Amino acid sequence: MSDTPVTEESVTTDQFRRNLDQIRIDPVAKGPELTIGDIVLQFKKKAPVKALAALVGTTNQVEGMLTYIRLCLKKDQEEKIEALLEEIDIEGLGAILNALGEAYTSFPEKS
Repeated sequence: MSDTPVTEESVTTDQFRRNLDQIRIDPVAKGPELTIGDIVLQFKKKAPVKALAALVGTTNQVEGMLTYIRLCLKKDQEEKIEALLEEIDIEGLGAILNALGEAYTSFPEKS
């Protein structure tokens, strides 16, 4: 046992300590993967809150969709998406967003 005296303050402090490491999105975990022609886009396992905020918190819907997609992509995918954006129209952008929506909601995380 510890020789440290137990005080009301130490008991209260210990009651409210929480380790929430599990809420972070694992950067190496495999997420959705979309193939468009010869371009393969790899996404994070879950959509970050910042991406969701960009999608719903803007008056420019196209910019919101683009920001959402960019923030959901894994690192080193920027060049691929930028090249693709020159080859697709708004329907293509919507198709990517729909595919991501299906991917992120079809297979819920174990609780």
